[in-house]
Amino acid sequence: MTTIKMCRLSVRRRGKMRILLSSLLLLVSTLAASTDYYELLGVTKSATTQDIRKAYKKLALKLHPDKNKEDSNAQERFVKVTRAYEVLKDEKKRKRYDLHGDEDGPKVRTSYKSYDYYAHHFGLYDDDPNVVTLSGSDFESNIDLSNEGGPQWFIKFYSPMCGSCHTAAPAWSKLAAELTGAVYFGAVNCEDDFAICRQTARVTSYPTYILYPSGEMLTGAKNKEELRNFLESRLASDLIIVRTQKVWNEKKNSHDHWLLILSDHPAAKSDWLVLSSMLRGLLGVAVIHCNKELPCEELRTEESNADMIYMERRGESWTSKPLKGSDEPKEVMMEVLELLPPIKTLTKPLLTDYLKKLETGSEDPLLVHFHMGPNDALDTEIKKLTGLLNSFNIGRLNCARYSAFCKAMNVARYPQFAVFKAGGGREFYHGSHTVHGIAAFARESSQAVNFKSVGPDELVQEIQQGAVLVDFYAPWCPPCLKLLPELRKASSFFSPSVVGFSSVDCTIHSKLCQKHSVTSYPTTMLFNSTRAPIKLGSRTASTIVEFVEDTITPRVIDLDEESFYIRLGQKSKNDIWLVEFYTHWCGPCQAMEPHYRKLAKMMTDVPSVKIARVNCEEEEILCQQQNIPSYPHLRLYPSGSGGLGTVMVYNGFQRDAATLRMWLYNFVPSSVVDLDPVAFRDLIKSGEPWLVDFFAPWCGHCVTFAPEFVSISQKLEGRVKCGKMDCERYSSFCHSLGISGYPTIRFFTRGLPVEGSQINSQSSPVILDQVGKLLTSFPARDEL
Repeated sequence: MTTIKMCRLSVRRRGKMRILLSSLLLLVSTLAASTDYYELLGVTKSATTQDIRKAYKKLALKLHPDKNKEDSNAQERFVKVTRAYEVLKDEKKRKRYDLHGDEDGPKVRTSYKSYDYYAHHFGLYDDDPNVVTLSGSDFESNIDLSNEGGPQWFIKFYSPMCGSCHTAAPAWSKLAAELTGAVYFGAVNCEDDFAICRQTARVTSYPTYILYPSGEMLTGAKNKEELRNFLESRLASDLIIVRTQKVWNEKKNSHDHWLLILSDHPAAKSDWLVLSSMLRGLLGVAVIHCNKELPCEELRTEESNADMIYMERRGESWTSKPLKGSDEPKEVMMEVLELLPPIKTLTKPLLTDYLKKLETGSEDPLLVHFHMGPNDALDTEIKKLTGLLNSFNIGRLNCARYSAFCKAMNVARYPQFAVFKAGGGREFYHGSHTVHGIAAFARESSQAVNFKSVGPDELVQEIQQGAVLVDFYAPWCPPCLKLLPELRKASSFFSPSVVGFSSVDCTIHSKLCQKHSVTSYPTTMLFNSTRAPIKLGSRTASTIVEFVEDTITPRVIDLDEESFYIRLGQKSKNDIWLVEFYTHWCGPCQAMEPHYRKLAKMMTDVPSVKIARVNCEEEEILCQQQNIPSYPHLRLYPSGSGGLGTVMVYNGFQRDAATLRMWLYNFVPSSVVDLDPVAFRDLIKSGEPWLVDFFAPWCGHCVTFAPEFVSISQKLEGRVKCGKMDCERYSSFCHSLGISGYPTIRFFTRGLPVEGSQINSQSSPVILDQVGKLLTSFPARDEL
């Protein structure tokens, strides 16, 4: 009998070995045939850094030369896989690879570590379901250092070569298993992400634990109790203590769902705090101290003597349900989550019908969890979304059942979350799968109804309908993820009928991105009618709004051959025209473009100055006629001359708005009077209001302020006279007035001391405001 069992076991083992060997051979043949780094690692182009690291570790344990000594090609094959990992884990290398391939590959000598390193040191927490391994690409997108009210993260910074880190690992994992839900647990491998550890977190020893967003630090190997005590005293919690009926009546209506812990419950008080943190934002948690005024018997149901009660508001009344009352906070949390409203299972017809209703704005926004096959490990956490997103409809769609439909919706990886907005737009979530991160994205995205994700056909339609700002991005790219919230904010300043905002995921729509010559991520372009798209260089909401406004309602005048000869050929002697000759393929032209638009905006207060441009690709004959030698080429047609007779060429190296403005103001007629000591004494005697700029020619701030002062003088014309005094030339006189720095701005009029009233600002609005107040305080008087 024993012999038969052993034979059967032997057969079973040989069968398993055959399956293992055949799968290994299949993997080897795939590696040999493939040259695409994503295919080598078995990941999609939208894979996160964590996905890439996990895939590499799995391959490393199978293909390492130490495990395949009889295979002469093992080292070559493993080097190939290692090179793929080195390229794709690095943000800059991955960008270059996606656009141009691995051009440096043949020049780079790729090395690898021993099998023991990959088996015992590489990615210590990659397989821990309660710990999120964070890297350079997702650390900042998860840890909001500026938001004190944001979710708490307890991060372990470690080195896989550190003995104390390995010693502390079991305690850390056990604590994460117990307290996940109260805080998020994250780990950073400082061998892989040295910059985060040293520059961002300023970690100097391993292991180091930091609680974010407060930034409190704990160093050295700690046991579970030490770590738990550190955390429990700092948990964010909304737990309330109720001792009287009056307090309970006041608090009761602040939530639609409550978890009541009666004070005779045996759990430790620290567990109440942990439980409250786990359920924070979902429902109210109250500890009821039972007494004569507030008897617990009234809160318990007739059929149960439970110490924990779940309460739910239904209309004007409340229903109660007793809980099992476990001593473990996590078990109680799971029981409560089961009682919260369920997440709806969606079908293709149901989702399609809902999207039609959203187009008309007749439904609340919808958050959809796309998953593949059976419900995944996120299920229990996802239930929290029903409490965090009260104003949302929440559903889940099994893409194993509707694969073609999900593909048409551009769902590229699983699990995936998308917000469907009023008006018909949609947007995908790209952060780590934490419920607070998903909920924050959903709230922000649903408000940005003028911003949506699009594919090739949708983009064509958007461009045909009118102006649209399109962001081409990759979901693994940190600058891309930083820009998306700014685009959402900016989109809210515009009606879709004026300009739409869209995003294109280049990991899914690579051909579309290539078609539009996307050479880096993110690339943001404004498509406006038939004109060539204009690239956006700004990365904040305010500068994006400014860019769009300047482009949609341009202050820069576009000239063709006919309008050039009409408008400049018939130029008034009082007007000044500055004209840029440019091409779209010219790099310096592209770099100067936002500065030139800013210059036009800065000169709007001087109506005699016109800022214009000529596209020499479209107006080739005109540019040849004007003998334009290179691009960008700036020509100024000054006042005092009519037509095209007089031309000034800008030859400066700097082409920023401030420098161009200073050069331009050399040709703007100025009412600012050059003063000497004699003229200054005369203005004091006159008692008239004067604003004087005391400057030195060598002072950089004075040079920058000079055009601003000319602009101020034009706005004050008729009310206040403006002058300037060279304090290098008249140093003794300036010293007698107490001038100690440059530029110094002072206001003089009757009633003020001879030294005048100093204005401590170089801002035009501030100066004009203060001068207005001084004019009111010291009005000019008629001597007669």
